[in-house]
Parts: sequence; C-alpha cells; structure tokens
Amino acid sequence: MSRKLSCACAMLWAANLLAAAAGQELSGWGKIADPEKDCQFNAAGGKLTIAVPGTPHDFTPLPGYKNNGPRVYQEIEGDFTVEVKVGGNIAPMKGTELPGKNIVFRAATLLIWLDAENFVRLDRGGLYKNGKTVATAYFHVFKDGKRIVELAPLIKEEPAYLRIERKGNTITASVRQGTAKRTFPSQKTTLPAKVQVALGAINASTQPLQAEFSEFSIKAKK
Repeated sequence: MSRKLSCACAMLWAANLLAAAAGQELSGWGKIADPEKDCQFNAAGGKLTIAVPGTPHDFTPLPGYKNNGPRVYQEIEGDFTVEVKVGGNIAPMKGTELPGKNIVFRAATLLIWLDAENFVRLDRGGLYKNGKTVATAYFHVFKDGKRIVELAPLIKEEPAYLRIERKGNTITASVRQGTAKRTFPSQKTTLPAKVQVALGAINASTQPLQAEFSEFSIKAKK
C-alpha cells in the first residue's frame, strides 16, 4: 500500500471514530454515550472496542466516584438474556494510581441500565492494591443512587463471557471462562419493562484502556 493511500485510510478511520463519538449508532451494537467526549469507539470484524484515556471514567453514583463511563447501548423490553465476550488486557499496572488514590481499577462491563442511579453492572475487572494485581468478576446493583449489591469473586486474567438473564423482576448474572462458571445469587429489581442493555468501560487509572467485546448476543423471551 502506498504511503499516500495509507494516510488516507488512517484519516478515514479517525473520521469514523470522531463521528461515532458524536453519537452515531454502531450497527449491531447500539448507540454511543460518551459523557466526557474523550473516548473512541470502533466496530469492525465482529468486535467492538472502546478506548478510554488514563483519566477517571466510572459507573458508580456514590460520593468520591465518577459516573461518567462510556457505553454503547440499545433498548429492550421484557424478558431477555444477554451475553458478550470480553477480551483484551484489563490488568492494571503498578504506578498508575490516580492522584490521591491508593488503588487502581479497570474493567469492561455489561450493564442493564435505566438511568444513572438505577442499573445493574457486571464487570470483568482488574485491581491493583498493596503491591498485588488481581482479576475479578465484579457484580453490582444500584437503586436510587445506592449500591445494594456488591460481589467480587476472583477470576483468571483472561477473556471471559459475561451473561445476564432477566425474568420479570429477577436478574441472574454469571461469568464463564472455559469450563469454569460463576453464577451470582439472583437479585430482585424494580426496573421497568423497558431498559437499556449496554457495554461500557471503566478506567480508574492513568493507564489508557482499550476494552474489547465480541460474540455479543441479546435473546428476547416471549
């Protein structure tokens, strides 16, 4: 490929990212929400990537945290099962703590979202604290801005399938890596029939993050 053509392709790719960040819908994935307008989104070859700079991006409506993470979402009504594979390098690096913080956390997440204070969140996450890095499946339920469920079993630092099933007001979440599967206790919610299913990225570090999603499926149930 000539240098001139290569530059043209790079400019087109960058333009597509900028257009996406402005609110474009990504076919097969959903619409973009980028509160800080500083993330990049790309959907190609059956994979969605969300690139997040090394600044605070989170989905936590609690004092001292941010609730400004980027996400790609679509609406769904009634009962459903959603599953996605999360790849990429999630593990945080030593020395990438944000100013004033003593831990580092990064994650790619699957969300069942009503609004910024009411949602379900299932992460493939990575935590660095006290000189140790661990991988975790992090499950949260937020209601009216309060976290009413928080579970975080350790998993392997490798790709994982995140899955959430909704039946009426009951949510069941699970994480699978190879033949190993962890199913969380089912939770009762007060979410309405119509909600959003979203894929998002969390970065509480100075290290840029690229969250990678593939094998995304939503199955509605009658």
